[in-house]
Amino acid sequence: RITLRFYGEAGDLALAETVSGVRGEKPAEAAPDQSFSVVEAGEVAINGPGGRSWRVDVIADARPHVVITGNPDLSADGTMTLPFNASDDYGVVGGSVVITLDMPALDRRHGLQTAPDAREPIEMALPLALTGDRRIFSEALVEDFAAHPWANMPVTYSIRSEDAATQLSPVASLAAPLTARRFFDPLAAAVIEMRRDLLWSRENGKRVAQLMRAVSHRPEDGVFRRETDYLRFRTILRRLEVNVSHGLSEEKRDELAGALWQL
Repeated sequence: RITLRFYGEAGDLALAETVSGVRGEKPAEAAPDQSFSVVEAGEVAINGPGGRSWRVDVIADARPHVVITGNPDLSADGTMTLPFNASDDYGVVGGSVVITLDMPALDRRHGLQTAPDAREPIEMALPLALTGDRRIFSEALVEDFAAHPWANMPVTYSIRSEDAATQLSPVASLAAPLTARRFFDPLAAAVIEMRRDLLWSRENGKRVAQLMRAVSHRPEDGVFRRETDYLRFRTILRRLEVNVSHGLSEEKRDELAGALWQL
């Protein structure tokens, strides 16, 4: 946007411009205040004593760009890092990361054979460089997905960047696991798998209860290291069976999944 103010005797100076795209009648060319947007290449001239003229070329604002530069990696603290590069001729101001479940790549065995309950994609803001030039920078998405129902399942990462003109980059996509902490203790791994199946579909409630009964059938065999773990496990089992018999709601399902996670 160009803003001009003329000083001196009224009418001594006058504006002539061909950059605003305005055709036909324009504001008074000799008005002391002039303001207009540049929408096309052309000339701006101030006619009169000491007048000047300028040639104005319009440079198109290019779309931003983003590229995923590596596979998701599990950090020592259990967080996942996904590196990417982003660039724009005037600077990236935002963007998004969308993660969707890759159903064709999923191994549909055991509790995953059941049709899944509807679940929204994971959506996050694109991390931006905190310092330095945002016209080109390298960053990484850093998140802990261990408690997410899709943890370690195959997903598709879709990243877009945005510039100040609200232009969006082409989508950068990657098919890879939703990398997260794994559980290697046999009992912990069993609890996590039962939790996953419960979050996958409420229809799995009865199956999960049967598995919990089987796992805790002979606690004296050393499956549970502490009696308190066994008691917590059986408490969750009883709550699950009561809710399954009355119709397991989403709220109760999530509550029970939270208890299994804490266990």
